Amino acid sequence: METKIITEGLSSLSDEMAKKYDIYLIRSYIIYGDKNLKEEVDIKLDDYYAEMVESQKIRKTAHANYHDLKVAFETVRQKSDQILYLAATSKLTGTYQLAQAICKEYGSEKIKAYDTESLIGVQGIMAIEAAIMGTEGKTPAEICKFLDQEKPYMGVLGALETLKYLAASGRIGKAKALFGNLLSIKPIIGLKDGEIAPVDRARTRNQALEKIIAYLQQKSQMFGRKKVKFFIEYLIVDDWLSTVKAVLEKNFACDKIEFSRASAAIGTHLGPGTWGINYYFYA
Repeated sequence: METKIITEGLSSLSDEMAKKYDIYLIRSYIIYGDKNLKEEVDIKLDDYYAEMVESQKIRKTAHANYHDLKVAFETVRQKSDQILYLAATSKLTGTYQLAQAICKEYGSEKIKAYDTESLIGVQGIMAIEAAIMGTEGKTPAEICKFLDQEKPYMGVLGALETLKYLAASGRIGKAKALFGNLLSIKPIIGLKDGEIAPVDRARTRNQALEKIIAYLQQKSQMFGRKKVKFFIEYLIVDDWLSTVKAVLEKNFACDKIEFSRASAAIGTHLGPGTWGINYYFYA
C-alpha cells in the first residue's frame, strides 16, 4: 500500500509539480476586506504580485481551515488508507495542530501529521522526498523517521529587498536583530528551530549571493556531503534567477535545480524582490 502525501501551498510547490508526485496541495487565503480569497483559486499569483508591486499595500493572510484539511484527508483516503500530512512550521502557522486533531479522529497509526519546522521550498523538498518514499511502500512512520534524520541537512537562505513586509506581518521572529539599517541593507534570512532567523546582511544582490554561496559551501563541508538538490525561490520572474542558477551549477555538484515560486501567503510577508535558495545536501 502506498503512502499518500498532503501538504500546503506554503511549500511553494506548483500545481504541476504536485500532480507529478501525486501530492495533495492545500491552499491558504489572502484577506481582502471582508473576503478571504483562496490563492491560485480565487486569485492567481501573477495578478497578486503585480498588485503588490503597484499598490505597495500589505495584506493579511489566513491559513487553511479545518474544513479544508478534512476535505483533503477524505479525498486522499479514497486512494490509500496510509496518509502523511506535512505541515508548515507550527511556530508560524496553525495547520499542524488542525492536522493532528483530524488524525486523532481517524484513530489510525497509518494516518499521521508531521511538523516540518519549515516553509517554502524546504517544505516542498520534504514533500517530494516523502512522496517518492510513499510510492516505494514506506509507511508514514518510516517516512517521518527519514525526515527526522535528514531535516538537519535541509534549509533555506533568502535575500529580502526590505524588512517592511516581514515586520508588518508580525512574523519577523528572531530577524528583529536585522532592524539596524533597514534602508541600506538587504537582509539575509533563514529558518532556525521553525522560526525566521537572521543570517547576515548585504548591500547588493551580488553581495548577498556571494555570502549565500559561501554559507552553502561551509554547510557542505560541515555535513560531509557534496551532492545537493536546490530549489531557487522567487516571487517575481527576473533575469537574476538565471544568474543564481548559473552560480549554483558552477560551485556545486547539483543533482537537481528547480524553480519554486513562493505562494501568495508567503510572498505577502516577504515582499517583491525577495529570492532565496532552498537546499538539501544528501548522502
